[in-house]
Amino acid sequence: MKLLKKLLLINWHYIEHELIEFTGINFLTGKNASGKSTIIDALQLLVLGDTSGNFFNKAANDYSQRTLKGYLRGEIADDGGTGFIYLRNGIFSSYIVAEFYDTIKKKPFCFGVVFDVYREDKPTHRFFLLEQPIPEHQFIIDNTPMDYQTLRNHFNSTGKTKYQFFDTNKSYRTAFRGKMGGLNEKFFNLFKKAVPFSPIMDIEKFICDFVCDVSSRIDITDMQDNIRHYKQLEQEVGYVKERIERLTDISSKFKDFDTEQKRLQKQHYLMQRARLQDAEDKITELKEKVKQNNEAIAKLLSQVAEKEEEIKQLENKKTELLEEKFQSDLYKKIERLEKQLADLIEQQKQLDKLRHELAKLMTKTGASWKRALKVYYKEIASPDSADHFSLLQYAASYLSAIKADDLISHKIEQELKREQLQQIRSQMKDFQNKAHELFFAVNTRLKKATQQATELEKVIANLKKGIKPYDGKLLELRLEIQNQLKAQYNQDSPVEIFCELIDLRDKKWQNSIEGYLHTQKFYLIVPPECFVSALKIYDQLKFEREFYDIGLVDIGKLQELNPRVEKGSLAEEVITDNPYARVYADYLLGRVMKCEQVEDLRSHRTSVTPTGMLYHNFTARQINPQRWKTPYIGKQALKKQLEIKEKEFVELTQEIKAIEVRFDILEGLKEVEPLAEDSINHITGSLRQLQAYPDLVRERRQIEETIKGLDLSYLDKLDQAIAQVDKQKKEVAKICEQLKTKKIVAENENKNIIEEKIPQQERERDNLRQKIEENYTAEWIQETGEPRFLKELQKRGSPDKITKAFHSQLERTRSQAEKKWRELVSVRSDYNRDYKMSYDINIPENTPFDEELKELRDTHLADYEAKIKDAREKAQKQFQEDFISKLKQNIDTVKGQITELNDALKSVAFGRESYRFEVKPNPNYKKFYDMITDTMLLEGFNLFSQAFQAKHRDAIDELFKQIVDVGEGDLTADERAELEKNIEKFTDYRTYLNFDLISKDESGQESRLSKTISKKSGGETQTPFYISVLASFVRVYRIQEISRRRQSKTLRLIVFDEAFSKMDHQRIQESIKLLRNLGLQAVICAPTEKIADITPLVDRTLCVTRGNESTVVRAFDPKILEDEDELPGEHHQSAAR
Repeated sequence: MKLLKKLLLINWHYIEHELIEFTGINFLTGKNASGKSTIIDALQLLVLGDTSGNFFNKAANDYSQRTLKGYLRGEIADDGGTGFIYLRNGIFSSYIVAEFYDTIKKKPFCFGVVFDVYREDKPTHRFFLLEQPIPEHQFIIDNTPMDYQTLRNHFNSTGKTKYQFFDTNKSYRTAFRGKMGGLNEKFFNLFKKAVPFSPIMDIEKFICDFVCDVSSRIDITDMQDNIRHYKQLEQEVGYVKERIERLTDISSKFKDFDTEQKRLQKQHYLMQRARLQDAEDKITELKEKVKQNNEAIAKLLSQVAEKEEEIKQLENKKTELLEEKFQSDLYKKIERLEKQLADLIEQQKQLDKLRHELAKLMTKTGASWKRALKVYYKEIASPDSADHFSLLQYAASYLSAIKADDLISHKIEQELKREQLQQIRSQMKDFQNKAHELFFAVNTRLKKATQQATELEKVIANLKKGIKPYDGKLLELRLEIQNQLKAQYNQDSPVEIFCELIDLRDKKWQNSIEGYLHTQKFYLIVPPECFVSALKIYDQLKFEREFYDIGLVDIGKLQELNPRVEKGSLAEEVITDNPYARVYADYLLGRVMKCEQVEDLRSHRTSVTPTGMLYHNFTARQINPQRWKTPYIGKQALKKQLEIKEKEFVELTQEIKAIEVRFDILEGLKEVEPLAEDSINHITGSLRQLQAYPDLVRERRQIEETIKGLDLSYLDKLDQAIAQVDKQKKEVAKICEQLKTKKIVAENENKNIIEEKIPQQERERDNLRQKIEENYTAEWIQETGEPRFLKELQKRGSPDKITKAFHSQLERTRSQAEKKWRELVSVRSDYNRDYKMSYDINIPENTPFDEELKELRDTHLADYEAKIKDAREKAQKQFQEDFISKLKQNIDTVKGQITELNDALKSVAFGRESYRFEVKPNPNYKKFYDMITDTMLLEGFNLFSQAFQAKHRDAIDELFKQIVDVGEGDLTADERAELEKNIEKFTDYRTYLNFDLISKDESGQESRLSKTISKKSGGETQTPFYISVLASFVRVYRIQEISRRRQSKTLRLIVFDEAFSKMDHQRIQESIKLLRNLGLQAVICAPTEKIADITPLVDRTLCVTRGNESTVVRAFDPKILEDEDELPGEHHQSAAR
C-alpha cells in the first residue's frame, strides 16, 4: 500500500516552514482560525492536482472566498478599500510536498508542487514527482526556498536524483493515479467530497457515482446505425411502393385525358370545317351582290339626269319673277323706308346700351359709397360728426336709386350737372383722406399694443419662473460686479438688490413703502469690504455701458453711522435676516413716521399715510400711485406682480381685438374709390347723348306707320309665285339628292365588298384551311374528319347549324379535357416535388413516367425486399449482443460489487447498528429489467425468437422506439434533444435499478436511508454518510481485491475536515474502529472540543496553534503522552515533535 508519511509546507498562509509527520490514524486539531483548514487545503491541492481553489475551506463555509493568491502571499486583512494586506509582498517561492511510503517496494517517494510568486503577476507553478524522501535541505538553499528553475538545475546537478516535472495539472493527475496503484478517475471526486464531510441527500446517486465501479453508459452508435439502416430500407421499400402507386395513378389519369383529347379533336375539326364551308359560301354570295349593285347604279344615273334638267327649268322661271319685282317703283320705295328704319333701330340700340351701362355705373358707385358711409357712421364716426358728409350721403342714396329709364328725361341732366358731380367727388376725396388718416392711427396703435402684449407675455413667463422684471441695465451692472469681484477675491461675493432682501410685516403699508423708496428699492448692496472694488467697477463701466441712476449702497459707512429707528416708523414694518439690508432700511425709513389720519401728519418732520400722502420739510404731497403699481418688496410681490401683469395682458388682448375690428373696417373704407374726372366726363357726355333719345323713338314710329299704310298686294302676288317656284325646286332637288345617295350607297357597298369583305372572307377561308392542314394530317382528314363533316352537313343542312349544334358540346369537351389535363399535371407536379424529379410535367405524352413505372415495378422492389431481410437479421443480432447483453453484464457486475461490499460490512458493527447496501429493480422500469435479465437468453433463445417476442414484445418495441432515431433527418431540434435524453437514460444500467443503504439495529429492525435521511439528527445523518464514504474508498482503493490477492499497491489515505462534529463518543469510537478494520489511513480534522473523545483512539494527534503572524504544528502520540504524565513539568515540551 501507499502511506502518507510527511507533509512539507513552505510559505503557505501563516506557515513559513513546517514539516508535519503522519502515521496510521491522525487527528488534526486546534482552535478556530488556528490554521487546520489551511493544512487540509494544502493536502487537497496536492492530492487533487487542482490549483483553482474551488475546494478551499469548504468544510467551514460552502461560500468560502479563500484563494490561492491569499494562501501564497499570506492574506491577513483587507486594506479598507478594494485590496488586501499580505504577510509576503515581494518575490518568493512556496512549496507543498508530501512524502509517501510504498510498503511493497519498501521505498519512499514524494509528490510536490513549487509556486513562484512575482509581485502583482499571477503565480506560476509546477507539480513534480521525486523518487526519494524529502531532501535534508527541504528545498531551501541559503535560507531561501528554491524557485522552479533553481530546483530543476539542482536536481540535474546531483545526477542521481530521479524526478519528473509535469507541464499540466492533467498530466500530473494521471501520473498520481498511476503511482498510487492505478486509481480510476472517480478517486478525485470521492476524495474531494469526503473532505468537507457534508451529508448525502441523494443516496442513490452517491452509491452509483462512488460505490459502484461500472461504466454507466453503453455505446450503441453502431447498433443504432444498423437498426437505422434496416429501418431506412423499410422506409425506402415503402417509398418505392408509394412511387409505383403514384405513377400508376399518373398513367390512369393520362388515359382519361387522352380519351377526352381525341373527342375534342374531332369536334374541333367539325367546327373549323363548318366555318371554312361558311366562308366559301359567303364569298359566292358577295360576288352575286356586286353584280346586282352594278345594275342598280346604271338605272340611278339615268334618273338623276332627268331631275337635274327639271331643276334647271325652275331656276329660269324664278329669275324672271325676281326681275319683275325689283323693277317696280313700289319695291324701290319700300326698300328706302326699311333702310331708314334699320338705321334708326341701330341708333336706338346704341343709346339703350349706353343708358343701361351708365345706370349700372352710377348705381354701383352710389351703392358702394352708401355701404361705406353706413359702416363709417355705425362703427367709426363719433355722434357729433353725423352732418359732416351729408351731401355725400344724399348723393350716394340718389345714385344708388337711378334707373336706366330715368336717364332719358331732361330733369336728370339738370340734377347731375358737372358742378354737382365735382362737389360729390370733393366730398368723396375728403372722406377717403379721413379714412386713411384714421387707418394709419389705428395701425400704429395696433402695432404698439401687439408689441406691448409680446413684452407682457415675456414678463409673465419670467414671473412664473420666479424672475422679476428688473431694468436690464440694473441686471447687467449686477452681473459685471459679481463676475469681477469673483475674479479679484477668488470666491463668490453677493451682489443683491435691496428689495429682494426685505419683506413687510403689515401689507397695509406696502404701497406707502414702495412709493416712498421708489428707485432706492433697486439699489445694489455688496459686503462692506467689497464696496470700493464694486464702486471702481461701476465707475469704469458707467459711460461705456450707459449705467446711469443705479444706486450702490455704502453699507460700511451706514454701519458706522448706526442709524436710529424711531418707534412707529416705517422701518418697523420691514422684516429681513440680512444685516446689510437691515441697516439700509433703518437709515431710509427709521424716521419716516406712520400716520393713520392725514391730520396727524404735521406731528412729525417726515410722515406718511397708508394711502401715500407724504409730509416732508413742512410740505404735504401725494406720492404717484404709479410708483407702487408694480410691487417688488416681499414674498408676495412676485405673485401680485403676476396677477397685475396677467390682468393687464387680458385687458390689452381685449383692446387689440377691438382695434383689429376698426383696422379691418378702415382698411376697407380707404379702398373705396371716389368719382374720377374721367367718370364725370363720361356721365355728362352720356347724358347729353341721351337727350336725342325721345326724338329718335318718335321718328322710328313715323316710318313704321308709313310702311304700314302702303298697298303691297302686287308685290305679295310676285312673292307667292317666287315661293311656289322655290318649293317645287326644293322638292325636285330633294328627289335628285336621294337618287344620288342611293347611287353612292350602292357604289360604296360594291367598293366595300370588293376591297374589304371578299378579301377578308378569302383570308379567313385561307387561314381556316391552313389551320386544318396544320392541325390534322391528310390521312386523318380523309379517313375520319371529312366523312364525319359531310355526314353532319347532310344531316343538318348548313355549316351554321353544324356550328350551333357543336358549340356547346365543344365547350363541354374542352372543359372536361382541361380538367383531365390539370389533374394530370397536378399529379405529375406533386410527383416531381415529392420525389425531387425533373420530368417535364407539360409533355403531351406519358412516356418518361410509364418507363419509370416499369423500372420500379420490375427491378427495384425485388432488390429492396432482399436487402431488408439481411439488414433485419444483422440489427436483431447486434441489439441483443451489443446492447442487451452489455446492459445485463453491467447490472450483474454492479450486483456483484454490492455483494462484495456487503460481505466486507457483515463483520463490521457500528455501535448497535450494522449496514448493508441494497440494489433491486426499479419498479418504473421493471418490464425492461425483466426482459434484460430473462434467463431465456441464456437458454438459446434470442430477442426475436417467437417465444421471447411473445413474452416481451411491448418492452422490446418501446425500447427500440426510445433509443433508435429512425427517420433522423425529419427530427426537430426538440425531438432530437428528447432522443439523446432517452438514449442516455436507457443505456444506463442505473435506470433499471434502485439503490439504498439499509441499517439494522440489534433488534433486527431495518430502515432505509432514502426514507429516513431527512428525519434524522446530525449524528445519525453523519453515520450513514461515513459508512457510504468508507465503502466508496474500499471500492476505489480496491481493498477487497487486494485482500484476496494478498497484494497492497494502492493509496489508503482518506481526509475528513470537521469530521465527527455531530457524533457522540460512541459513534466516534465505532467510526475510528471501522477505519482500522478497513485498513485505511486517515487524517481527521476536528475542533479542540473533541480532543477528549478522539485523541485516545488515534495513532497521532497534530495540534495546530497560531501566533500573531505564524502557524505551527506539534505532534503528540498517545504512548509518549502516557510517558509524559510521569515526567516533571519542564520535560513536557520535549515530547512534542
